[in-house]
Amino acid sequence: MQRREFLKYSAITGTTMAFPQLATSNELTKIIKTAWYCSKLNPVRFIAGLIFDEVAEVFLKPLIKSAFNDFTSGRSVPKSSLSYYTSSSVKEATKIEHEPYKASVVIYGVVDYELYKQRELNLQLKRQYDKERFVKIRDYLKSEKAELQLYTYNTPIDIGDSLEPNDLFNVEQITFNKPHKEHYQNLLEETENQVFQKLIV
Repeated sequence: MQRREFLKYSAITGTTMAFPQLATSNELTKIIKTAWYCSKLNPVRFIAGLIFDEVAEVFLKPLIKSAFNDFTSGRSVPKSSLSYYTSSSVKEATKIEHEPYKASVVIYGVVDYELYKQRELNLQLKRQYDKERFVKIRDYLKSEKAELQLYTYNTPIDIGDSLEPNDLFNVEQITFNKPHKEHYQNLLEETENQVFQKLIV
């Protein structure tokens, strides 16, 4: 049984089978707890954590209105103006203001962007390893025939090679044809993500 198949089996059955690549039952428990934690997050925050593999982008709060107005008007907004949720409080932030959140990510310094329609940001990844993780996420979502509901569209969009990083930061909902926690586990594995496991004690 391959590791992904094992994770799928355990996600569906709840069984804690012995598996040589998993050192202890505690490690398996942590994987399951990590998937549960991810399932409680707004999907944009989950995507950000997968792509950047950093805590800050998961916890970032959207820019407040006055700072966002300054940002979209071309005025400088310092990094010190950013604010963050805690590991527990972020799970309560189930709604997200997409453009102010993306502005916070830009100010944090991990992406480039273009501004269009005056107040909409097109995020562009600039670090090679972020780009590689995005491709893994895109390919997984495509292979699993997931549906993406973006806040900018009335109907779900098809996932193909034309999907761009910015599309994932416009997501309102990701719909799979299997239990979602199974896919959270698989995406964590596909991207070799470390940040979410660090959040689970």
